[in-house]
Amino acid sequence: MTNLYNIANLDGMNIGTFELILIVVLAIILYGKRLPEITRALGKGYQEFRKNVDNVKNDFQKQVEDSHSTSIQSETDSKNQDKNLAG
Repeated sequence: MTNLYNIANLDGMNIGTFELILIVVLAIILYGKRLPEITRALGKGYQEFRKNVDNVKNDFQKQVEDSHSTSIQSETDSKNQDKNLAG
């Protein structure tokens, strides 16, 4: 069971509540009024990234399905040709 102090574990680097609060306070001090703009831009960038990843996944799945259906069609054609030659 994890305790409340250790919130995140990023590749063995434990980040606790204090560290997160410190990061937020430093961000507010350094970026102040621009912080909403920065977070909005990061959010839009992440959204665009996810959209592109989903597009790549869909394209890949479509290619696999097309390849599979083409393979089945060629097998069916081959069997039909064998039947025509034998018959």
